[in-house]
Amino acid sequence: MGVVATDTERDQKEPDLCSGHLDEAVVRLRQVTHNLLPATLERRGVVEAIQDLVVSTKQLHPLKIEFEFELATPLSKEIEIQLYRLAQEGLANCIQHAAATRFYIKLTVNRRILTLQLMDNGIGISNKVPAEAHRGRGIAGFRNRTMMLGGQFTLDSKPGKGTILTFTIPTI
Repeated sequence: MGVVATDTERDQKEPDLCSGHLDEAVVRLRQVTHNLLPATLERRGVVEAIQDLVVSTKQLHPLKIEFEFELATPLSKEIEIQLYRLAQEGLANCIQHAAATRFYIKLTVNRRILTLQLMDNGIGISNKVPAEAHRGRGIAGFRNRTMMLGGQFTLDSKPGKGTILTFTIPTI
């Protein structure tokens, strides 16, 4: 009779457990879809969207993040979306790979050239590792996004000195 009670208790707990997993999956799905194209980007633009990204990331990770911007020129929605995605991917890569304590985002426009710099104080990228190993989806994605906008992408990294990603994009 004890075995029957145990099975019954387990049968009663399984739906609760499944419901909890389902609730967690729904929350994660909402986070993912929000991060794909946050409403702030649509309503208020890239600066506020990146500011929101910084705030939400600081709540989840022990990383000091600074965001500096100087934009006097309105940007197209396409440029804004790509800038947001570059900042988002750069920040995600920093958290996943760099073991950094600081991350800095700088967005400026000077003479119709937009510059986005993403900098960290992490472990950097070793030049002893073959170049092919650095051509993962992240770096290829940076290059592709930048090229789609007619811009240029550079990566400067030294082991133990951090990484600087620089994106220069014409605004016209």
